[in-house]
Amino acid sequence: MENKDIKISVALCTYNGEKYIEEQLKSILEQSVPVSEIVVFDDCSSDTTILIIKQIEENYPGIIHFYKNETNVGFCKNFEKALTECTGDYIFFSDQDDVWHSNKVEKIVSFLSETGLYGVFTNGELIDGNGERLDATLFETLKVDKYLSTTRLYPELFTMLCFNENFVTGATLAIKKEAKNIVIPFKTSESIYHDHYIALRLSAIGKFGYINDCLISYRIHPSQQTGMGKYIEERKCLYDMYHECNLKDKDSIESLCDFIITRRIETINIIRTCSFNYSERVVLIKWYTRLLLPLIFRLKLSRILKYLKWYAHIEWDAFKSRISY
Repeated sequence: MENKDIKISVALCTYNGEKYIEEQLKSILEQSVPVSEIVVFDDCSSDTTILIIKQIEENYPGIIHFYKNETNVGFCKNFEKALTECTGDYIFFSDQDDVWHSNKVEKIVSFLSETGLYGVFTNGELIDGNGERLDATLFETLKVDKYLSTTRLYPELFTMLCFNENFVTGATLAIKKEAKNIVIPFKTSESIYHDHYIALRLSAIGKFGYINDCLISYRIHPSQQTGMGKYIEERKCLYDMYHECNLKDKDSIESLCDFIITRRIETINIIRTCSFNYSERVVLIKWYTRLLLPLIFRLKLSRILKYLKWYAHIEWDAFKSRISY
């Protein structure tokens, strides 16, 4: 990347992160392509996090811009505030306890520049609280490889994000400045965090992609505020279940139908939260219908009627509330 006029921003949120914040800031400040500004919003830390940041700030005048919230606002709102203050052409999200690989900024800026996409997420290696590498990556743990193996078309990320649990890790997320007006203000809920919302909004318009490379060391430790945590549950992947379904076993088919319809209900909640437009909603209902109907018609008539009635009821309620169409 040769354009020195490009401005790189980092939106970094902190809360009682004294144990790891120095190492994280150091990894950001030592990128092969230097960052222009690090916008730090602290959410009322009671430890030495603020003192550590201010000490580092003295050595990098004009780069670290520090803000402290008067009251605790939570991590989603805190990231929204940080993103709002970022002025860069490319904006990177950062947690307080990870470690960036030295080529992260360089690779992501090149990728977004070449593809014309507005946002991207990446893979990452997992480390423990002591920085020791674990035998897994983010994509392996969150089954991202299995999701993405279905198609390499970027717009399909939209349906995958709706069909499955969120697999976009905010600590690996970066966007271009063109995305700010699309994603701000964040529309989040108890089940949709800021990283999921950004991924949904940008993938819905075909402007979101991914990089398979591990560009951060993602830390797993008991005290992390957000993220996967120390223990990761087995995640259900719709495409796995669909392709592994025994089409000669009625119970297997019904189990998959139950999962698809349950996911459809969750997708309607996503639609409500994210305010998807008509065309985006139509894409989703077509995909769900395409997945569900061939399965239903392999069942006995009584079960066919049961699922058709259940599915029609869901869609009718959504239609009446102007959510689904």
